[in-house]
Amino acid sequence: MKTIVAVLLATLSLFLSVAELQAQSTLAFEQPPDPSGGVILSSWYFPDGTDSDSYAYDSFVTDVTGPITEVRWRGGYQYTGYGLVNDFSITFYATNSTGSQPLCGLPEDNDVYLARYMVGSNAGETPVGSFGGIAMYDYHYELPQPFQVEAGVKYWVRIEGFTAGLPFWGLSRATGGDGSHFEYNNHMFRFFPHDEAFSLYTTAAPTYTITTSADPVAGGTTGGDGAYPPGSTATVTATPNTGWGFVNWTENGVPVSNSPNYTFTVSSDRDLVAHFMTAWTIATNAQPSIGGTTAGDGLYNDGSTVTVVATPNQSWEFVNWTEFGNPVSSSPSYQFVASANRTLTANFALPAGTVLFDFDDAPLHTPLPIDVTAGGITAHVDGTAGSYSVQSADVLGFTPTGFGGYCLYPSTLFLADLVIDFSELLSGFSIMYCPMEFGCDDSATMRVTAYRGATWVGTETTTVPTPGTYPVGVLSCSFPDGFDSVVVHYDSPPPICQDWVRVFLADNMIVTQAAPSAVEEGASMARVGASAYPNPFGDGTTIRFGLRAASSLKAGGTTSTLGARSEASGPDGEVSVRIYDPAGRLIRTLTPRAGTSSSIGEAWWDGRDAFGSPAPTGIYYCRILTAESEQSMQIVKLR
Repeated sequence: MKTIVAVLLATLSLFLSVAELQAQSTLAFEQPPDPSGGVILSSWYFPDGTDSDSYAYDSFVTDVTGPITEVRWRGGYQYTGYGLVNDFSITFYATNSTGSQPLCGLPEDNDVYLARYMVGSNAGETPVGSFGGIAMYDYHYELPQPFQVEAGVKYWVRIEGFTAGLPFWGLSRATGGDGSHFEYNNHMFRFFPHDEAFSLYTTAAPTYTITTSADPVAGGTTGGDGAYPPGSTATVTATPNTGWGFVNWTENGVPVSNSPNYTFTVSSDRDLVAHFMTAWTIATNAQPSIGGTTAGDGLYNDGSTVTVVATPNQSWEFVNWTEFGNPVSSSPSYQFVASANRTLTANFALPAGTVLFDFDDAPLHTPLPIDVTAGGITAHVDGTAGSYSVQSADVLGFTPTGFGGYCLYPSTLFLADLVIDFSELLSGFSIMYCPMEFGCDDSATMRVTAYRGATWVGTETTTVPTPGTYPVGVLSCSFPDGFDSVVVHYDSPPPICQDWVRVFLADNMIVTQAAPSAVEEGASMARVGASAYPNPFGDGTTIRFGLRAASSLKAGGTTSTLGARSEASGPDGEVSVRIYDPAGRLIRTLTPRAGTSSSIGEAWWDGRDAFGSPAPTGIYYCRILTAESEQSMQIVKLR
């Protein structure tokens, strides 16, 4: 029979091209549009989705066994002016064990399906008139690889529109089915009335038969069998059973592919064999998980070479690989021959003087401030306006990558800072953060600013290298001369989409103690008092600071004696009084005046920035620079 078909095909090819043969299609299933109109929403807001997304599934049973080569459907927009469809996905599903609904997973998240096709366009959207007050359009798509169906078997199809605005596209209601369809929306699956308007076509041209098998049979399963039009694409799949690994595909004993997913253009009948052999599972993990990452996990055929790699995260060092607690290699790249199942642990450690605060011993559900101690260092952790608390890392229903145990969680949707004071002088600081970037494909900028006493030391910014809805990044700074407090600040939202909330979660804070020389220097620094009254303040505050006798203050016509000043104090040795926001940015330089004595200076701040605009409520830092000293303090604006 195959020989007759081949001869007939060869004869036909003298008169018809492959494309013309494929164009000879016949109807395999149809649910025609309902003339009364109405749409069944089936679209999502590309690329991140909204709560308005809806996914509609409908069942079908064909009378033929063979390839589905083309899908046609009708649809329209429930509401106009909210964006057009610019792409479609077509997904086929098996039915569940009871035959009542599709065997599927959550849309766009661990979904289970038989085949999925991305159209890559609006599928030839063509207007066909108005039905029930809704303008309707016809669509069609030729499948690049046929979907194989069996007569009498129940399948499900989901046709999903990708919209450039709110997801108001849907399939036309139809007649001729069972009068219902299945939907996922508002975070639940449900049945709704009405059929969906779609039709499925198979080829009327001669086809070739692709057959697969496994060797040995116990080694695994194969798929991709069926009838294929000439010139179409076929993909055959080999899936090893537990304890087996895929070797290759052969045809008539000749190897044709080393890939378990073998794709080719159909031009003849083919009988393909997938070969399997004993294989071993290699699994790796990091201890602790925050210390680094591992690679090399997988299924390896017996006798093959395995290389597992350990990569330490920032601030961490690789120690060794262990198996059942026994060291097996001190190299971060460990190579061996697969001969058994193995579970390997890459061990990481912090260098001497470096301490991890993971907040797992903090009181759960407690609002800040809290004191936490690790490695002999105590951190006083606070948030502006009581804006953070200790929560479980999976409080969102999932755990951000790298988080674990407890974390610092925002208690407000408004901008707020973390303010952390340490009992020891530090040279390095880092903290893992997760901004809530709803609907954004770029990332917010985070800033950390370090202080010594109340003196500004320096500031650093970072953005998440791989953005997303809940991305994770590490914010860090390093200042060898030492600091003892930091402010962690949401510096600016993503530059394109401008998220409507500007909050973040934080976990896994790592600090490094300063070198002894920096500690000694800090202990011997001369400190001259500075104060502000009132503090906190509303409309304004008077800043008072000490002056050394050997210096000169030029302000308001009064002169005191000051020595030469470094460049930071301003021209001609004048005193500089500067106001910084929590992110360490200079917002105002004040003009000092003489105080109550020759050793006291004063400056008035009205709570406004350099442009005359009221500064937001929050914590600010005042830095006074004279020729021989630096004085700093924290001041709080209430309104």
